[in-house]
Amino acid sequence: MRSATPQSARIQNRRAMLELIEREGSISRVALADFLGLSQPTVSEVVAELVKAGLVLEVGLGSSRGGRRPVMLKFNDEVGYVVAIDLGGTQSRLALFTLGGRQVARDYGVLPRAETPAKTVRLLGDQVRSLISKSAVPYDRVYSVGVAVPGVADPATGEVKLAPALGWQEAPVGSYLSEELGLPVYIDNDVNAAALAELRFGAGRSIPTFVYVWIGTGVGAGLVIDGRLHRGFGNFAGEIGYLVVDTPSPLEGQEGFGQLERRVALSRIVERMVAEGVASPPASEHEYRLAFEGLLAQAEHLEEPATSILNELIETLSRALVNVMLVVAPNVIFLGGPIGSFAERLIPLLEQRMHGLSPIVPVLRVSGLAEEAGLIGAAALASTQAKELLLRRLAT
Repeated sequence: MRSATPQSARIQNRRAMLELIEREGSISRVALADFLGLSQPTVSEVVAELVKAGLVLEVGLGSSRGGRRPVMLKFNDEVGYVVAIDLGGTQSRLALFTLGGRQVARDYGVLPRAETPAKTVRLLGDQVRSLISKSAVPYDRVYSVGVAVPGVADPATGEVKLAPALGWQEAPVGSYLSEELGLPVYIDNDVNAAALAELRFGAGRSIPTFVYVWIGTGVGAGLVIDGRLHRGFGNFAGEIGYLVVDTPSPLEGQEGFGQLERRVALSRIVERMVAEGVASPPASEHEYRLAFEGLLAQAEHLEEPATSILNELIETLSRALVNVMLVVAPNVIFLGGPIGSFAERLIPLLEQRMHGLSPIVPVLRVSGLAEEAGLIGAAALASTQAKELLLRRLAT
């Protein structure tokens, strides 16, 4: 094993100190040294670099245990900004965040569509430039862009391998958008981004291993194992929309959607409601949610076909969640997305059915980040890379 060079050790110390300062909110140099096991001269030298670069601020004096009161340090989240984009099946969410994850501007609207991914990206680029312009944040203070996409994405290359909801396949979206905006672009699966948000900012901060299940236009899962996002071979980890939960029909697998997705995705549930004559065709994501809320209300009164539709949803989703539990064994499974927003009403039904399927069942919780999780995760993805860029710009 190669020993660390002075340069790599310095970079590692900068990264560790910046992460600790941001996590703690405010901390002294002495506490930094104690927590990281570094000498006072090393800490003072690195802190001086971080302060000079504007990454860290001195914010007054802390309490003393005897002797002089220590100068407290705080992460300067306004040292730079990132753009976060969450591409849904029908809607795009864009927001501008500080490096510390504070949202300063947002723009939600219909996802721009064009004949090709390249043309769609050009329209998306217009939305991003408009967002930054309205925010009054100088363009040169925006360091990177994070994009959450509903499909299989390769974070290393920025390529979207497969996104049926967008009609994209083998599309180098990261390269297209980076060229369009003149900024580094980092892409990941939308549910991975949501899991990252839960890990950084939600209840997942105190849970070592969890699965984040998103149920909306599509269905997917983000796996966090021992505090790290797990993408697996080919970045296919968590593509539970393709789980086989029943005997496949001859048409199964068409349109690029998997069996579980075709049975429990919000769009599919509402399509069935429309076909059964108990809902009108929805024209927006809001109307999809209203239709599903109507389904729950009808099922509570044991009305048909709402009761049958809901029972089939619970049966299929229970099987999938038990299978996830038996393979991954997470501490918790978080439910998020449009259907996840109704999770408090669904969890008792799911728990009852899961106990009838297996002696080993998962603990289910509602994601506290709701439908913002993908957007917040895209911001976390971009800010991590932006902070790394700023750290590497410091003199070595």
